[in-house]
Amino acid sequence: MDKGQISAAPFSHSILETLDLGEASSISLALKTPGSILILDERKGRKVATDLGLEIIGSLRVLLLAKDKKIIPSVREMVDQLSEHKFRFSTHVVRQLLTEAGEA
Repeated sequence: MDKGQISAAPFSHSILETLDLGEASSISLALKTPGSILILDERKGRKVATDLGLEIIGSLRVLLLAKDKKIIPSVREMVDQLSEHKFRFSTHVVRQLLTEAGEA
């Protein structure tokens, strides 16, 4: 799928060009789905989504919510697994998250 195929998206083509296809598609779907929460980590995508009035959450926050709901036993374990698969997160953000999760 090329960027031209999501031309029905309610934002300008110039914004699409600043994002990768996955982010642009996710934002387009969220705009068409009232009440949705968009999971985005990349700064550019988060800025565009916020400017469009979308509610966003990062991947690490999802882990905290999953622990709170007892879906996963440990945020630290999941962060470690993600890091092994080349996901990169700010050390400061991870420290803050682990503190909130009671795993600091």
